[in-house]
Amino acid sequence: MGFGGDDNLFKYDFYEFNPGNNYSWAQKMDFPTAGRTGASAFAIGNYGYISCGNDGGFKKDCWEYNSITDNWVQRSDIQGDIRKSALAFSIGTKGYLGGGKSDDGTKRDLQEYSQIYEGVENISSYSNSLKLSPNPFNDFTTITLGNFNSKDVTILVIYDCKGAIVENKNITTTTTNIVKGKLDAGLYYVVMNVNGKTVTSTKMCIQ
Repeated sequence: MGFGGDDNLFKYDFYEFNPGNNYSWAQKMDFPTAGRTGASAFAIGNYGYISCGNDGGFKKDCWEYNSITDNWVQRSDIQGDIRKSALAFSIGTKGYLGGGKSDDGTKRDLQEYSQIYEGVENISSYSNSLKLSPNPFNDFTTITLGNFNSKDVTILVIYDCKGAIVENKNITTTTTNIVKGKLDAGLYYVVMNVNGKTVTSTKMCIQ
């Protein structure tokens, strides 16, 4: 939770609510630019996204918050007009933002944000780095990382077809197993994050 106004001053502090720790609040890293009101937000996995709003003028920038490292990174601006009070939501590994109020009135567009490849340099080196065998599988599958570097912080996030996270694995070797366990048969998405950035993804099918 963050932003808002107080006696005509725009706020930029942020807080995390933890229901498992006596319903407590903990202050997190401040938003790195000026505070604002009317901003829009959505979440993808361990990342939160803030876009648009009003800091004395309408905005169209987009910022990513990494809940693991407690850090903000600026991402690509939205397409179209500056605005505030836009609708935002996420489905799977993509975010959506639309509507809102701009200088020329109410907006009706809907834009899609793709987390894959956003902000990663030399992304082509990761294009074939995530392989599963067998796939589909019944009991377990082995994931091989073709471009693994032990100095990187590599995390695999597995989503079900509804966009919910079902497994989150820190990777320390070039191969790792995914066990069916309590996972239902169906289609899943495996997303590879390196140093806080999503670099590639693939589909996983359990029979």
